[in-house]
Amino acid sequence: MPRRVCHRRRALLPDHRRKGHGRSLMNAFLDALNRKGVGAAHLGMVTADTAARAFYDRLGFHEIPVADPGPLTYLGRRTAPM
Repeated sequence: MPRRVCHRRRALLPDHRRKGHGRSLMNAFLDALNRKGVGAAHLGMVTADTAARAFYDRLGFHEIPVADPGPLTYLGRRTAPM
């Protein structure tokens, strides 16, 4: 089992936003990781994207301090259901 998993580019087309699809996709992804024994997930996002930050906050992600992150904010959370 790999110790790290990379999932890049999570985005929905505008017509499919705010309908629960993103939450369903992220929950399925986190659940799959959890079932495979991966205990935590982290991601990087553009700090200026406040809508994305609010989305990840609602999913239980928290900020991970990173020295000199540039234009990104790093977030993480456990994969176990909340």
